[in-house]
Amino acid sequence: NIESFGKLLHESWMYKKELSTNVSNIEINEIYSTAIDAGAYGGKLAGAGGGGFLMFVVPKENELTVIDNLAHLRGSGGFRDF
Repeated sequence: NIESFGKLLHESWMYKKELSTNVSNIEINEIYSTAIDAGAYGGKLAGAGGGGFLMFVVPKENELTVIDNLAHLRGSGGFRDF
């Protein structure tokens, strides 16, 4: 069940952010909130040590909305690093 999986990722992310202020930052929080507000079920920050990526679980009917709402992150070489 993709919706349940996405919601578990979301719950996990909320708990992880409570562990330390170093887990996330304002920019990551804004990107995550934008994707959730656009219809993503949940997401995860993956990677280590100042590099990485955000991935989201999104129902098919909301894919384009999430992509459009995150389009400002695209640079000339694709999505930018943060």
